[in-house]
This record gives sequence, C-alpha cells and structure tokens, in this order.
Amino acid sequence: MRFSYDSSGLLEVDVEVPETGARRNLVIVDEEDSIDAKELETRRKALAKLKIHPRDDDANMAVMARAQRCYESYIGERRELVGMWILAFESALDKQEPRAIIEAREALIAGLDELDGERYL
Repeated sequence: MRFSYDSSGLLEVDVEVPETGARRNLVIVDEEDSIDAKELETRRKALAKLKIHPRDDDANMAVMARAQRCYESYIGERRELVGMWILAFESALDKQEPRAIIEAREALIAGLDELDGERYL
C-alpha cells in the first residue's frame, strides 16, 4: 500500500494484493475543494511525478550497481554470498519500507566493503 499526497489536499492510495496481483487506486479530495475533472487530472499528473520507487533512488541504484559488479567478479562461495546479499536488498526494495531499505542497504555496503578490503589486503 502506498499513500501519496500533495499540499492541496489530494490523497492518492495505491494498493496491490500480492496473492492475486489485483491493483486498486483511490483518489480522495478534500470535500471543501471543488475541482473539475481536468484540474484533478492535472494534479494527479503532478503527484505522479513525485512518486519514485525505491529501486529508482540514486543511492539504491549505485549500491545495486556495485553489488552486481562484485557478483560478476567473484566465483564460488563469495559470489554466492554477494548473490544472497543482493536478494535481501531486492526484497527490501520490493517491500518499499524505508527503514528496511536503509538497513538492507547498509548491510549490503558493509558486506561489500569487507569483501573489497579482503581483495586489496
């Protein structure tokens, strides 16, 4: 479930049911704010520009690119370990919970730093 809102009182709720794949979108407008369909559509488009999936966040993309490079450069147990870290990070991204994403990203960075440190020692 994702809630998006703007300062003018527009609230948009996006819900996806993982078991069925069903998606629903609900738009709530302040009752005191009477707007026409065209204005509502303009405001929804502006709101859509603000929605950024955590996977598209620059910091997350950079960490994922580094992890992919490490995965490709290792073999054996180390490659398997990096693969598990990547899966854990992707799982956190899919859940879109900010705190879980930050924790998973920090764990991935720490693991990659440790492996990179071993490579150069």
